[in-house]
Amino acid sequence: MREKIEAYIQTRISSPIESILLKEALDEPMIESINHLNDPALFFIVNNLYLNPTKVANPATLASSLSPLIDVPEDTIRSACVLKKRRHLEILRKMSIMTRDIVKKRIDTEK
Repeated sequence: MREKIEAYIQTRISSPIESILLKEALDEPMIESINHLNDPALFFIVNNLYLNPTKVANPATLASSLSPLIDVPEDTIRSACVLKKRRHLEILRKMSIMTRDIVKKRIDTEK
């Protein structure tokens, strides 16, 4: 079982990042302008703009059209378009105190 978990975590860590936050708290006119770009690499969660680098067809074109709309430098957008490996992996969100104690005890016993 431990080998399966380690293999799963290694696979997830080495997989490309699926989305990157480009800009937070966009207003409705900005969101509408970005929607007119009709780019499948861009999506919103609430009023935050994200980019999926796996769906970027042309980073230079996307950067030049998006930069003036969100006031982010083209270089920043182009660098976000490059697939990057994960540096960390979220295992649990909002871990309970009991779960935290179990995990800590397990880690401490394996040292």
